[in-house]
Amino acid sequence: MKITNRFYNFLLLSISIVIVFVFIALFNLNLNGNRFIQEFYSQNHQNIESGNSFALITQLNSLSRQDVIICIVAQTNGQIFYNTKNNCKKSIFTKDISVKSKGKNTIIDFEYSLSETFYVYLFISLTIILLAANSILLLVFRLQDIEKKSIARINELSRQVAHDIRSPLSALNLLASKMKDTNREYSELIAVVVQNINNIADDLLRQSRSKDTNPKVLPFVDGTCNLNSALKEAIQEKEFECEYKSISIEIKIIENKVLDDLCIAISKTDFSRMISNILNNSIEAFKQNNSIHIRVIDAKDSIVLTITDFGHGIPESILRRLLKERLSYGKDTNTTSSGHGIGLYAAHQILSKVGGNISIDSKVGVGTKISLSIPKKI
Repeated sequence: MKITNRFYNFLLLSISIVIVFVFIALFNLNLNGNRFIQEFYSQNHQNIESGNSFALITQLNSLSRQDVIICIVAQTNGQIFYNTKNNCKKSIFTKDISVKSKGKNTIIDFEYSLSETFYVYLFISLTIILLAANSILLLVFRLQDIEKKSIARINELSRQVAHDIRSPLSALNLLASKMKDTNREYSELIAVVVQNINNIADDLLRQSRSKDTNPKVLPFVDGTCNLNSALKEAIQEKEFECEYKSISIEIKIIENKVLDDLCIAISKTDFSRMISNILNNSIEAFKQNNSIHIRVIDAKDSIVLTITDFGHGIPESILRRLLKERLSYGKDTNTTSSGHGIGLYAAHQILSKVGGNISIDSKVGVGTKISLSIPKKI
């Protein structure tokens, strides 16, 4: 099937190029034929208008020896005085043209063709372009094969990572359960983090099994998500990371106008991933002793969650591209490293699939506000 499809692609490309060249030949045939008529009439108009057949025969004898004239039939006052019909060899690359006197007493019919030199050049050009075009198509096929093999290799590695990560995660879960009596808060946090890693591993497996050869972010389908509890866990995880890394940043929910039991239309895993990535970006965007403000507002069929930092901000040239490509802009305004970009691109894909959206408002030297519009679970 693969070879057959490629053969048809080669055939279709070749036919398309041939059709273009046939069109070029017919266009030149029509153009040159009209030009020939105009030149012949301007040179012989007196003899044509007067019906001077003797003078015209000399001109026609000269023309009949040219390779562009297939045959000539000339008449004046209804009498044929020149006829080379036996030489006529009509084809799609010949054109019937006529020269007539104004009174139509003299009519000269020509069967006009393009010169042999033109066809030689046309054939050489056609051959070169066909070879070049089919070589390019062959290169495209080879690149596609390389891409498919690369994706297959990535999928294989994803399955291996997802499989191998289970063992250390089990050990972490066991450690968390052992810590319940000594530090319940840390134990619960470890359990949440382990579950998030497990979900990411499941996502790797799911994407590696997909027949789609174009890697993309797929939404999780692991049930509904309680907004407030998921948001609380994500903030708790980031606060623990900041404390461990001795980063003095306060993450505050300064407004929350949704009910505690409100569920949203994306999974907890997707939500946690989005919030975690955005908070990571915000933490990396500024220096110590700063804060991140979070607002949650009920907007009828959806909720609007905004995360605002007061860091370096993002230049307009970068801002326009963030949700359209996997672009990262770092905490140092003079470099491009980890930071705003990859997580936002993934969030945009996830929200788009459920009818939500994401917007970014940022100003260099002031800060960045990320707004997530997330549909409610019906």
